[in-house]
Amino acid sequence: MQVEPYLNTIVKIADNRILTNAKLNRRKQQNILYDNDGLTMRYQPNQEVHELACIQTDQAITSSFYYFEVKILKLPEKDNVKKFLSIGLAYDNYPSNKPLGIIGASIGYQWDGIVKLKKQEIDLKLNPYKQEDIIGCGIYKQEIFFTFNGIRSLNTAKIDFKEALYPTVVCGDGVNLKFNLGATPMIYDYQKILQKEKNEIIQEIDKQDVSPYSLHLIIQEYLWSQGYLNSLKQFERESSLQENENMRLEKKQDEMIYEDEQQCDGDFKRKQSLQMTPMSALQRKLSGLQSPNFQQISSIERKVSGFYLDEQENNNELNQIAEQAFLKDQLVNQERIKIQILIREGKIGEVIDILQDMMPGFLKKDGIQQTLYSQYFIELMKKDKTQEAIVLGQIHLSQHLNFQVECVDEKLNPIKMKIENILGLICYDDISTSALRGLISQQQRERICDYINKSLLIELGYEDESALEICFKQLIQVCDQIQQRGLLGGHSVQFL
Repeated sequence: MQVEPYLNTIVKIADNRILTNAKLNRRKQQNILYDNDGLTMRYQPNQEVHELACIQTDQAITSSFYYFEVKILKLPEKDNVKKFLSIGLAYDNYPSNKPLGIIGASIGYQWDGIVKLKKQEIDLKLNPYKQEDIIGCGIYKQEIFFTFNGIRSLNTAKIDFKEALYPTVVCGDGVNLKFNLGATPMIYDYQKILQKEKNEIIQEIDKQDVSPYSLHLIIQEYLWSQGYLNSLKQFERESSLQENENMRLEKKQDEMIYEDEQQCDGDFKRKQSLQMTPMSALQRKLSGLQSPNFQQISSIERKVSGFYLDEQENNNELNQIAEQAFLKDQLVNQERIKIQILIREGKIGEVIDILQDMMPGFLKKDGIQQTLYSQYFIELMKKDKTQEAIVLGQIHLSQHLNFQVECVDEKLNPIKMKIENILGLICYDDISTSALRGLISQQQRERICDYINKSLLIELGYEDESALEICFKQLIQVCDQIQQRGLLGGHSVQFL
């Protein structure tokens, strides 16, 4: 599976490794002059005191990878002026009279080539720097590195700071500096780090492979669970996917050994991992779908019927149990789809009638009745049937005012709303211009449709989420972990 073509088309990358909009924080310290660019400063302290000054950015580092540079425009030339300059990272409001690395979460590369961390001098074999030099400081996977005129030191310092860190400089008399926080090109090419790490990730992902047959079953299950039967039929006609020897060779070696052993014994069994489809051979025959090359009823049907059968067992018994499972699943295969269509059309009264006839116990479950009657109330208000809505609210909703129903707000964002707020629709002459206008949108119907569909699947002993939905959530979680660990150089990954 080639990953690289998808990296720029499936995800968009928000870059947090530089603070392009950050400026220097103008702290209340005398004799520091800032240029209009907000990144250049000059320090001319009281000549009798010779105090140190602390300069920090107004934004904290938000990524596990970060890099910035400081150009030394001027250092003091007079012999009676004490030279001091330390460039690095520190927590917010670092004291102005303490060199970096002396207290707390801070580290500093001093002008004489010494690095200080936790009051200790660390020999990273860095050069002393002078006027016109450019010093860079970066953090990558909890390790600090420094650059000298675009050349990175091979040595790093490990840190375990918990505080938020800021690019920081502590300097003495007569120092003139300019920060580069990423708004302009830097002399050190930090993109090499990102590209190297990105290539390693891609190589690891490319090693993973998924059988086309497994993908077929995952898509098939999703279409079935969401009620897209027409799409499922078309998908089966177009794919006509059969399990063949090539697909079997793509499986792990331990699976091949298992199947070879079972076949030699004359009792071939398919691995449970291949039983992902919820449609039996009998259901396929009745629905006109083409079937992959196996006869077993699925794991979902076994769960409903309470039996486990192998392919070579008595065909009459197999067909009988498959038919029992199919009859038990009629609501799933037919009425569940009808319920979805009716909810999307706003015909909630008909949905309630169907459930009262076929599953009265389900309708009485906590949440189901309140959700459906709340949506029924909304649909009546959309049709200006205010009196009917009031009667419905008095009978079915008045005792559940604090119950929260899945809804969308005026900007169509998913939220949960109390029933008492939904009843507030009565107060508006024109709902479409009110703060509750999201309740009369098609997106609101889709929210209810999804909630009822998942609840029905759970009631009938099925999983409320398909394998594809679970994989998608897992992918999002993995992307979050990649960002937190800095594996993409501090990129945050968001799906389009």
